[in-house]
Amino acid sequence: MVNNMEVTIISKQIVKPSSQSLHHLKPYKLCLFDQLTPVTYPSLVFFYPIIAEHPNFNLPKTLTHLKNSLSETLTLFYPFSGRTKNNTLIHDFHVGHPKRVIYPDLPRSSSSFPPRDWPQNQLDLMDHLWFKESNYITRRFVFNAKSISNLRTKAKSQRVPKPSRIETLTCFIWKHATAASWSISGSPKTSVLVHAVNLRQRMKPPQSLDACTGNLFWWGTVVANPSSETELELN
Repeated sequence: MVNNMEVTIISKQIVKPSSQSLHHLKPYKLCLFDQLTPVTYPSLVFFYPIIAEHPNFNLPKTLTHLKNSLSETLTLFYPFSGRTKNNTLIHDFHVGHPKRVIYPDLPRSSSSFPPRDWPQNQLDLMDHLWFKESNYITRRFVFNAKSISNLRTKAKSQRVPKPSRIETLTCFIWKHATAASWSISGSPKTSVLVHAVNLRQRMKPPQSLDACTGNLFWWGTVVANPSSETELELN
């Protein structure tokens, strides 16, 4: 039995960027993929050990250090401290927000994938396609190097003589998940596989968007539509 952990909030604070000059910056334009990605606010909890017996440990000093680090980070990644307007831009960077730090090229993504004026009904449809209220279960599968090597050998075919690790494991998991689904339903059904694809590595020239922030990814989709005349084979 899993016991619920009670959490007591002792303080709330909005951390603002360390620089006071961000209000002079031009609004940050969202890129096309930012517009099509539903807005989500996942909750994150970070655990830090309190080493009371350490002679140099000072809790107020540690909390101040974490706050200052976030404040300095928001100055570099200033869009994260602003507010979204009309799903087209981010402004009011000085307002604040309730990582290894790099110097990002923030405007590059919106210039490569300029925003569009999307009708609200299409944006609502994207939200519906991405998120549907239900009970979900996530699973984590770990394959060691030897198992992956054996699966890659079995997955070789004339069409794919050298399957990658991602191709091999994707097909292996999809094949067995589809078989389980068909066994439960009692009949074959159309199955859809979706992969999130990082677009940064696929730009020309390469690495041109490595320092950009934003949702620079899109979905790679495969549909398996079984029929009585053909046999689905995922190796």
